Amino acid sequence: MLRLYCIIQDIVIFFKVAKMTKKTILFGVGINDSLTPIKSRNPKWVCPYYSRWAHMIKRCYSDCFHKTSPTYKDCYVCDDWLYFSSFKLWMQKQDWQDKQLDKDIINPLNKMYSPETCAFVSPSENHILCDAKSIRGKYPKGVCYHNQNNNFLAYITIKNKRVNLGSHKTIELAVTAYRQAKKQALIIASKEAIDPRVAKGFLLHAAIY
Repeated sequence: MLRLYCIIQDIVIFFKVAKMTKKTILFGVGINDSLTPIKSRNPKWVCPYYSRWAHMIKRCYSDCFHKTSPTYKDCYVCDDWLYFSSFKLWMQKQDWQDKQLDKDIINPLNKMYSPETCAFVSPSENHILCDAKSIRGKYPKGVCYHNQNNNFLAYITIKNKRVNLGSHKTIELAVTAYRQAKKQALIIASKEAIDPRVAKGFLLHAAIY
C-alpha cells in the first residue's frame, strides 16, 4: 500500500509540474515559460515582470498595435528576451519601479529590445524623445501651423510640459528654434540622468541636433 501511495503521489506531482511548465506563445513569438502564476482573478493581480514583457512583445509583433503605432513596425526583440524567464531575470536586477522600458535613448538608431540597448527610465526622461506626430501632422518635429495667425509655432516638451518657442514666419525659422531648444534640453537631461548609459545616450541624441 505504501508503495502504491508513493507511486500515486509521484504521478500527481508529475502532472502539477507539467502544468506549471506548460509554455504559452504570445503573438506567435514570445514564449511564456514561467514556473509561477503570472496573474490571478481574485484578488486581481498581474505579475509586473510579465506585463512589461508582454507589452514589449506586443509592440514588436502585434499587427493590430502597428495600425495605431506604425513606428514600432520594424522593431524586434533579441532572441534571449523572447523567453519571459530571461527578461524577468534581467528586470529583477534593474531599478524599474515607477519607470518605463525604453530602447531609444541609449542608441538613437536602435530598433532592438535587448539588455544592451534597453534601460528603465522615468516618464519625463522617456517623453523627451516623444515624436508627437499626431499634434504636428505633416510638419517637422517641434513645429505646427497656426491657422489664425498664418504662421508656424515652435514648441518643445520638457518634463511632460509643453513649452512654446514663439511664432515664426517660415518653417525653417521654427525648426531652428526647436533644434536649439531640443539640444539644450538633452544636455540638461544628460546631467540629471542617474544611469550612465542613459546620460551618454542623451548626449548622442543632442549631437544630432
